[in-house]
Amino acid sequence: MTYDGRGLSFGTVAEQYDALRPSPPPEAAEVLGDVRGLDVLEVAAGTGLWTRFLLELGARVTIVEPDDDMRAVLLGQSPQVTAWRASAEALPFTDATFDAVLVGSAWHWFEQPAATNEMASFRPFLTSLLAAYGRSDMIEAVATDSGSTSEANARFVDERYLGYVMALKGNQPDLEREARRVMALRTQQAPDFETPWRSDSSRGVICQQIFRTVEMAGWGTWSHLRQVWLVRTLARPSFGAHGPARLVEERLYVTNLVIGRLSA
Repeated sequence: MTYDGRGLSFGTVAEQYDALRPSPPPEAAEVLGDVRGLDVLEVAAGTGLWTRFLLELGARVTIVEPDDDMRAVLLGQSPQVTAWRASAEALPFTDATFDAVLVGSAWHWFEQPAATNEMASFRPFLTSLLAAYGRSDMIEAVATDSGSTSEANARFVDERYLGYVMALKGNQPDLEREARRVMALRTQQAPDFETPWRSDSSRGVICQQIFRTVEMAGWGTWSHLRQVWLVRTLARPSFGAHGPARLVEERLYVTNLVIGRLSA
């Protein structure tokens, strides 16, 4: 996702925005849980609709809002909060500064994967998940989008004797560049797996191909890396259509799974 600047257009009507936008529903308190005394970071806080809600619930709130006019309205009503002029893609805080991060209704404005990387809480989340379910052997592998892909997170999973499958999309440029180079050669051969053609509501008729390579095993600092996967989606206008299929999408993944584990 590429940020186009429209998210900074609301400051010209900041007062009206604050008056007319709905406040968070009371039921949101149940979703958030007990936040009393917690240090909560609210990103893209706008005029403070969620800020005031968090304060009422007893949280200690720090906000980030890049629009000066929106931030001024927020501070006019909630002067006790700590406010920063910054963006979701470049937060001015060290790791583990806050107990929780909240985004009310602005996620669709953020540039990805930069914003996800900034707010990632992958390791605390996985630790909690394993504490709750790990002893029952319910978790064998962890799959993530590109926002959580890092060597540190991959190693964290691997050290717990779990498999990982992590997407590559812009946030590991050296690893992704080498993976694309290797896969450019690999895709000149037959795929390891191909799905049957099936109907898709937006793309006609599609099938997916999976290409795997072990050529990058142990690449660089990724000593736990075993395979790179490329998932290719092809499309035709209809069943029985002639001519070459259209390439719709390619996605790259890195994994510590060895061939044969989890049918990988």
